[in-house]
Amino acid sequence: MRAAAQHSLLWSMVATACPKDWVGGNGYFTAGAHRTVHGGLHDLLSVVKDRLSADAVERIDMTPYTREDFVADIMRLGNGKSDPALVDALVDNSRDAVEWLAKHVGIPFTFSFNRQAYEVNGRQKFWGGMVLSVEDGGKGLIAAHQRKLHQAGVDVWFDTPALSLVTEGDRVCGVLVRKDGQEVELEAGAVVLAAGGFEASADLRAKHLGAGWERARVRGTPYNTGDGFAIAKAVGAKLTGDWEGCHSTAWDANAAADAGERGLTNQFTKSGYPLGIMVNANGERFVDEGEDYRNYTYAKFGRAILLQPKGFAFQIWDSQVIAHLRKEEYGDGIVEKVFADSMGALADKLAGKGLADKEKLLETLKDFNEAVRRHREEHRELLWDPATKDGLSTQSINARLALPKSNWALTLDKAPFMAVKVACGITFTFGGLAIDPQSAAVVAEGGHVIEGLFCTGEMVGGLFVNNYPGGSGLTAGIVHKAVAAHHEPYTSTQADSNQPDKASDTGGEDIVQQNAQEQEPLRSPATHFQSPPDTPSMRTGPPRSLSFAYSLPASPPRSRGNSNHENADLSVPDDASEFPFSTPAEFRSALEYGSEQLDRKGKRRESRHGDESWNPRKWFQESPKEEKAGFDLGTDNEDHQHDAISTPETHSPKFPNFRHPKSMSVDEGPSGAAAPRSAIRRAFSVSHISHEGKPGNARWSRLRSLLPNIINHDRDPTTPGHSSVASNKVNITDELITGGLSTLMLRLWFERDEKNHRRIPVLFHRLRIRVSDSLHPMHRSKSIFRIECEYANGAARWVVYRQLRDFLSLHTHYTVSNVYNRNVDKMPEFPRTSLPYFKFLKREGRDVGQADFARLQRESLENYLINLIRAVMFHPSTNRLAGFLEISALSISLAQSGGSQYKAGYLHIEAKGPGGFGRKSVGWRAKKEARWCAVRESYIVVMEEPGELHVWDVFLLDSDFRIERPKRYYRQGLNLLHVDGTHTGSLQPGKAMDRLQEPEHPDTDRRSVIGSIRSRVSRIFHIHGHRRPATFNGTQVGHESFNSSSTSVASQTPAAMLDPSTNVNPIIAEGDHDGQADGHNRADDVSKHTFYVINAQMRLKFFARNERQMLQWITALEKVAATSHYTGRNRFDSFAPIRLNVAAQWLVDGRDYFWNLSRAILLACESIYIHDWWLSPELQMRRPNKDRYRLDRLLERKAKEGVKIYIILYYAKQRLMSLHPNVVVQRSPSHFQTGTFYWAHHEKMCVIDQAIAFMGGLDLCFGRWDTPQHVLVDDTEGTEQPEIWPGKDYSNPRLSDFYDLNKPEEDMYDRTKVPRMPWHDVAMQVVGQPARDLARHFVQRWNYLLRIKNHSRVMPFLLPPPEFRPGELHQMGLTGTCELQICRSAGPWSMGTPGRIEHSIQNAYLKAIQMSEHFVYIENQFFITSTIVNDVKIENNIGDALVHRIVRAHRDGARWKCCIVIPLLPGFTFPVDHSDASAIRIILECQNRTISRGSNSIFARLRKEGIDPDEYISVFSLRNWAKMRGDVLTTEQVYIHGKVCIVDDRLAIIGSANINERSQRGDRDSELAAVIRDTDMIDCTMAGKPFKVGRFAHTLRVRLMREHLGVNVDVMDEEDLMAREPAQPDFTEKAWDPDAEQAYGKEEGVTHIKKSKQRTPVGALFQDTLDGVSQAVHATGETAYESTVKGVHGMGLGDNYTTPGDDVLAAERKTYTSEGKEVPGFTNAMVPTLEEMTVAEHRPPPEQTIETHNLQDQVIKEDPECESLLDLDQHGAVKENGDALQLRTDDGALCGASADATKLPQTDDEPPHARSGVNEAEEERVAPEARTSIRKSLSSKAWTLPTLRPKVDPDGFDDPISDVFWKNVWVASAVHNTEIYRKVFHAIPDDLITTWKQYKDFILHHERLNKRPSDSLTPEAVARVPSEAGDEGALPDEKDESREIGSDEDIRPSKDGIEDATTSTPNFSTANLEKEPKPRKYAKGTEPFEKWERDEMEKLLGQINGHLVIFPTRFLEGEDIANNFLFNADRLLPLPIYN
Repeated sequence: MRAAAQHSLLWSMVATACPKDWVGGNGYFTAGAHRTVHGGLHDLLSVVKDRLSADAVERIDMTPYTREDFVADIMRLGNGKSDPALVDALVDNSRDAVEWLAKHVGIPFTFSFNRQAYEVNGRQKFWGGMVLSVEDGGKGLIAAHQRKLHQAGVDVWFDTPALSLVTEGDRVCGVLVRKDGQEVELEAGAVVLAAGGFEASADLRAKHLGAGWERARVRGTPYNTGDGFAIAKAVGAKLTGDWEGCHSTAWDANAAADAGERGLTNQFTKSGYPLGIMVNANGERFVDEGEDYRNYTYAKFGRAILLQPKGFAFQIWDSQVIAHLRKEEYGDGIVEKVFADSMGALADKLAGKGLADKEKLLETLKDFNEAVRRHREEHRELLWDPATKDGLSTQSINARLALPKSNWALTLDKAPFMAVKVACGITFTFGGLAIDPQSAAVVAEGGHVIEGLFCTGEMVGGLFVNNYPGGSGLTAGIVHKAVAAHHEPYTSTQADSNQPDKASDTGGEDIVQQNAQEQEPLRSPATHFQSPPDTPSMRTGPPRSLSFAYSLPASPPRSRGNSNHENADLSVPDDASEFPFSTPAEFRSALEYGSEQLDRKGKRRESRHGDESWNPRKWFQESPKEEKAGFDLGTDNEDHQHDAISTPETHSPKFPNFRHPKSMSVDEGPSGAAAPRSAIRRAFSVSHISHEGKPGNARWSRLRSLLPNIINHDRDPTTPGHSSVASNKVNITDELITGGLSTLMLRLWFERDEKNHRRIPVLFHRLRIRVSDSLHPMHRSKSIFRIECEYANGAARWVVYRQLRDFLSLHTHYTVSNVYNRNVDKMPEFPRTSLPYFKFLKREGRDVGQADFARLQRESLENYLINLIRAVMFHPSTNRLAGFLEISALSISLAQSGGSQYKAGYLHIEAKGPGGFGRKSVGWRAKKEARWCAVRESYIVVMEEPGELHVWDVFLLDSDFRIERPKRYYRQGLNLLHVDGTHTGSLQPGKAMDRLQEPEHPDTDRRSVIGSIRSRVSRIFHIHGHRRPATFNGTQVGHESFNSSSTSVASQTPAAMLDPSTNVNPIIAEGDHDGQADGHNRADDVSKHTFYVINAQMRLKFFARNERQMLQWITALEKVAATSHYTGRNRFDSFAPIRLNVAAQWLVDGRDYFWNLSRAILLACESIYIHDWWLSPELQMRRPNKDRYRLDRLLERKAKEGVKIYIILYYAKQRLMSLHPNVVVQRSPSHFQTGTFYWAHHEKMCVIDQAIAFMGGLDLCFGRWDTPQHVLVDDTEGTEQPEIWPGKDYSNPRLSDFYDLNKPEEDMYDRTKVPRMPWHDVAMQVVGQPARDLARHFVQRWNYLLRIKNHSRVMPFLLPPPEFRPGELHQMGLTGTCELQICRSAGPWSMGTPGRIEHSIQNAYLKAIQMSEHFVYIENQFFITSTIVNDVKIENNIGDALVHRIVRAHRDGARWKCCIVIPLLPGFTFPVDHSDASAIRIILECQNRTISRGSNSIFARLRKEGIDPDEYISVFSLRNWAKMRGDVLTTEQVYIHGKVCIVDDRLAIIGSANINERSQRGDRDSELAAVIRDTDMIDCTMAGKPFKVGRFAHTLRVRLMREHLGVNVDVMDEEDLMAREPAQPDFTEKAWDPDAEQAYGKEEGVTHIKKSKQRTPVGALFQDTLDGVSQAVHATGETAYESTVKGVHGMGLGDNYTTPGDDVLAAERKTYTSEGKEVPGFTNAMVPTLEEMTVAEHRPPPEQTIETHNLQDQVIKEDPECESLLDLDQHGAVKENGDALQLRTDDGALCGASADATKLPQTDDEPPHARSGVNEAEEERVAPEARTSIRKSLSSKAWTLPTLRPKVDPDGFDDPISDVFWKNVWVASAVHNTEIYRKVFHAIPDDLITTWKQYKDFILHHERLNKRPSDSLTPEAVARVPSEAGDEGALPDEKDESREIGSDEDIRPSKDGIEDATTSTPNFSTANLEKEPKPRKYAKGTEPFEKWERDEMEKLLGQINGHLVIFPTRFLEGEDIANNFLFNADRLLPLPIYN
């Protein structure tokens, strides 16, 4: 045994297995690169010292590399799986590490010019973050270390392998080595393992990395063979991390296989591939060489090479870049290079090196070069720049490679060409040992730290996964070594002990030595310290972070036991990826005492209560009743015992055993061995619901039985742990029931304390505490103590920090109170030993050291608290103690919720700004009172008082959250003159990054209480910028939950210890710090009591009692911000993150939606949230005659069961409020409070128990329930059938709106004459995390309304739900396969965010369309986007996205289509020509401008690019028909109300948002939508080729299309999507995030309103009114309104309101030719309609049609002449050249003639070019002939059509864009159906009607339909179309007086008040009218149909396929082009209301 060279050295010996010739391990073979956080060039000049000249420095470009950058790089490259705590430890210490290496070790750092910089324009540009290397690379690094070791006198033993570790009990105390053939046992206080990975062992590589890895070449030392893992495993060390991953790079294929070459070291690396390409032996590229900077990809590309055929590859370049290749890697004599003057010659040469396919290589190069050229042609502005990601790629609009090169893509076409052969070189492995990140101590399998054993370097597991950023490995090694030295107090041997510490190195890595006296230790932020196990040495020692400054006596003699590893199993456990938890040590409760106890050192001492003079146990008795054996998930009838406040242990989990004094243990036998515990489970019951035996019932049964667990997080509530009162098998409920405590429960409710506050309902005998740490009282004047608390056997655990004066204040309060009230049985004395004085010890003759005194002080205070609890536990005065320990009714009631409380206490709160805080009705005095506040997992909750559950208000953390500390300028004095950007009082929390659905919560409760003293000032006062831990991949850094939780239902670990100490030192008192910050950066500059918290809604000012408390509040808030999903940036800039493995189910039409929702409502146990535009309480959720399922009765039933129901509505409130007190309703918007009169709350959602959610387009109101058949009639009078749509539910908004809603059972129409308007809608159901997001959204809106509205009834503030625990939903079977994100449109009026507008729904639409490959399917109520209407710009960009995608598809020659389905007419009352139908006309005008009319329309913009719109985008609608009583035919549109977008059958967007300005902008209507992507991909076809689609989106699209084409979807088998299990865990899923938005970073895409632009409610109202006036003036352009304009100017509102002239109106009535020339006219007039193209192309082909009866043989009874006019083809269709009549107006104009028809509308025989003069496109030439055929069919008395009926195959919907389906089935069916409705009903709107005159003549047909057949004896009419013609008698009590069918007034007046044929269509000419023969026309108005004609009508209707029809694009286009479509009154209405 050798003594230390210097006893103060932390490291005194290094033992290594390698010989001296191999010194340095893998570090020797590196380039010496060290990655570190830095602030740019000047920040690092101190590290590289004077090695650069001033001129060289001036020519360097180096951007700062921030903490966030470093963290993001590791997490991004590791797919978010790296352990966040390890990442934090590395990143936060990296800068200090390199500074220490440079200053104290003498590492010769230099800037890495040769590896990390390129010279661009004479400047050295650094890239990739990593900028430091070492002179002479790894050689220079190791040489410097060796010099320092020699100087320090550290002994190094070479050729000394470690055989095993020497242990004493659970502690490692030495190592057994083999030295010179002898086994030598080295005794040590600490052993540090630094033996590297297992990369040099071929066997272990094959075992862990996989087959084939034995062929990899070892880059470094051959001594890293995994021996270190074996000896660590033998002593119980835990293996963790990525054992299947490694660092492997492109390596010289000619290098040796088993070890590196010490001469060339790293020069065998071949990392020049980003400048060229890599191909395998088959000549194919296999990686994206330009994916990222080299140092982010090189460590993973070695694996890619190994997986190639034969395991090698070729790197290829041309002369353009050869000069840029690094000489040390590609220089002469370094590597074998192959040169050639042509690619063919190069291929020939490479064939001799192993290339198997020369032709394929040449083809690869050709395709690559072509793709590069195409990209350069499109992006000529881009320049090649190897120092930046220059964007030069192979992916252009015209050419895209399957495997791209994303950056630095240059053509390989300039000789000479060069190639190098490379293989896989393995550097190190990623799997390793689990360590405590803050101490580097090795963690055991059981989760505790192995004392005396540390680990560093490549042996550490969990830091790197799959990949790593270059230069991180060396930095991590030094950081872990430094923190291991810094945390040496884990042992009892200190730095000045005579016992030497050893570092065992079985491989080649060296250990950096550190001198505790001479060298400054690395600073380790207090943020990240974690407390070690509660060992005697630690309980009695000084504070851990100060341990290097003190010494302890040597450890007592110990026995040794050697751990041999020869037979140890090195297998990796299944949970190796989970970071271990620390094992909690002993707690004490008020009832734990006995006649004899053990003190903290294990010594026996007498109990002060041994006489049993005070024993509360006599109040209790043991319960003989034990728990039920388990919780059967399938059982419904189980006892439910639940007390949320007083009995949290009802749901308490199973925890590991706590250590207790043996005299108190009930589970240990005589020998002290723990007896096995039985897993006791608590059973719960829910209301029984009968199974209905339908598909999917099992899933609902599971939901029903598990719902209580979802709500309350009730997992296996076993309650182990010790109690002196009852066995651990007896839970708290049984104790209350069977013992005397049950009578005390009433006292908890009725008793109040001296402040008249209700007693906090806590059973203090279930509270256990320990004082576990302190700041040494002699070190500073103020002692701080860490109090760990546990309630109800671990149901809740948390930490509070208190000063000694807090204890004194507590004692004083109780003492004084007891004098007056006598409310304490026996007040304990305050312990003298806790006071920081030694006199009493001196008098007793005891020589007590500082450490012993600290232990005695903590012990005495702990005893005092225990005695105080005993004294006051049954008195109301416990409230004071509860406040001291931060306990409240809320914290206990939420203990099972899964949330966390981080900090609690009293604060004074003042609301700043417009948001307000608290109820509006509360007076100012109440708002000034101090309130009990608590920081929870994502919000701050303020309570009215701590003993109640009444919430004062809630502050939600969001992406705008920040903390501010105000400056105290009166203290700054002259420092105000200093200008320094580093001086700030703002604390901006870092953003969360790469979050996934269900984050893991590592237990970091063992945080050390004191950080590095040297860094304390900057850490606390944020002088150098504020840091906080981040959230990576959802894993919370430093998160410790308030209650118990687990990923398993069957078992559960204790609740994590919640410790508010994270970023700042929580126990440092005011003024308690070392040193001073320089100058103006003094901490005194900021307030010590006041801080602000800000979110998007409000700004709150908090006042704390003192600085220490303020810092604890700030720390808690920062910790919450670091771990919350809602504070960072989410994809699409949504408020909610992406959720993975979600169970979701689409629901089409009201029947399925309402049925499923009713089931969920019946499951409700806790709460129901309903968001609706309108709600009808009398709505029947199930039909028919299911009155018990009426909505109001369901809600009333659940309310009576205690379920709280909260509803936000736009309409209908009073009826709901009267149901039950548990039903609470708010109306939104509040018009006057928000200044909102135009916009509506439009969301539709329902959340059940914050676990099940429903959302989409369906309101819970009348008129929405419908079936896929969309029937029109429900006339059951005279039958025994019940009505399906009773009372007001039978509605037709096209005829009249709802009225007399107080009489819901009364009809609004005569059902025998009026059809209902069917309602088609889409919604969805979701379970799990998205339901929590929706609940949070609801809570945010609900609470905002309470702040701005006065209510006559008190309504509660709501709390947002916490996240589900990781794995919890999976264990319950409630996961699925979908990736889902909630988006919304929300802004100032709807959400109370004056500076923020969220339009994430629009962002989702835009990105989905942009990324689409083949097909976009849209159903929506409106389609208004990206256009200009009457000089008003429509700003949402969905139309732009469609145009850009179509243009790209056209240029690529790709098959791409967009199918849009919208209503035929807006769902408002009155026919189109009615004077009160302004809303209909305005919306039609906006939609026409969007789709096909005007130069800004989609059609015009496509035609400008030479694109036929019909080939890419088509618009459809839905219509149905029926027979009313008396067989009267009728028709009505099927109103499309769904808001769904399906992209490529992979992505779906479902919600409430229309495609218009109101819904998409965010500052108008409030909306919700879900973005769903199913990861369950199935094989399908798209455009005739194989294509993977998502199950959710594909089945939804097929379901919708089937319904629209008449397939009986009710008999088709449909999958239960929610029953599908996820393919892999959520943490392995990769979210679809094309722009990488789900990360810390910017806030692009979210509109932030500048304060100057933010409006008050009054201002918003005024601006909306002003906009309306402006639009009215702007749109009319009439002279009569000039006075209005002058009035607006006179009001001082500016001069920007001008009337549009003729040029403005003309500009909106222009289009483009196919050559891009702008000409007058509408595009829809020039582009053939879908119907015309279908007729012209004779679709569908005969093989895809259904034969119908031969109409040619029918007898025409009415007029024999008509028969001679018919010219039918063999199918009965009218021939195009027949002479049958064509439909004309009275003046002979042909209906359907284009608005720009040439010559005369009476001929319509040429393409339209009257004004444009352009007669060009071939496709337009077929249109006149097709229209002729269509008109002949319509005017013919033969009931025949131009098209035949397509055949619909129910299984033929898979490929939606193939011509076989799209043209021959989908479009052909729509055309065929349209022609039938036109023929039978003259349905409106229609493409043949282009003028008001034609409209008038066309609808006269309806009057003829209203007459009974001339040969019929019944009085019934042939047909009725009441909504389209104002059918007389349709409304029995109302007659339309505004219009008269057939009268002259029916023609809409022109501007001049005179209507004629020319004013409507000014291009029509009447000059030759008299010369034209007058055609034969139908008789109008008087001539009834005959019965046979009515029968033929029905036969035609029987040929209809479903409901699909063509949306007309030419309806009234003649009036529109003449600016005569809108009435003058229409122009006065504010356009924003309708668009």
